[in-house]
Amino acid sequence: MKQQKQSGFAHLVILTVVLGILLAGTLSFVYYQNFIKKNDTVTKTDDSSKTNDKVVEKPAVVSTNKLYSDAMFSFEYPKTGWTAGEGGLPSSVSLTTLDYEVGPMGAEKGSSVLVSWIKYYDSAAEMIASYKAKGLISKVDNTTVDGQAAYRYTCYEFCSSEVAFDKAGTGYTVSFISANGTNSEVYETVLKTLKVK
Repeated sequence: MKQQKQSGFAHLVILTVVLGILLAGTLSFVYYQNFIKKNDTVTKTDDSSKTNDKVVEKPAVVSTNKLYSDAMFSFEYPKTGWTAGEGGLPSSVSLTTLDYEVGPMGAEKGSSVLVSWIKYYDSAAEMIASYKAKGLISKVDNTTVDGQAAYRYTCYEFCSSEVAFDKAGTGYTVSFISANGTNSEVYETVLKTLKVK
């Protein structure tokens, strides 16, 4: 009888070891499915989202400018705080801040940009030479407006800055006047977007 007890006990030990191995295997499988494989999936998802970020196009930039256009000129200027209309000179456009006021010595409040054709000179170069001879301007810088060579200078009478250029045999000026030196970025926007028709 003793042998049967030992034999039964050996079977019990073997059965317990086998069940322990099966239990350990099952728990390992569950752990793998829930924690290790889950992290692999998340990592793959992150990689694919990085790829998608490269493909996504940036949203279009909404312009904060208006387009002025008439028979002679077109240019952009801010949607708010400015008004465009006929200038005080023939064939000119005046762009002014809503608070713009002119006094006997120039701008007293606000700012103005005036786009006009040159009436009294045959070309921008002739006008620049005349202004220099009269001592109205000193330093002249070269620039470009509407694809044309242009002259940028500071004038001593009533304006902060002016650009003169020729296109199709006609001379043009773009003048900037400011009571307090502000709004030069609007002047630069007009110069960059100006098209002579």
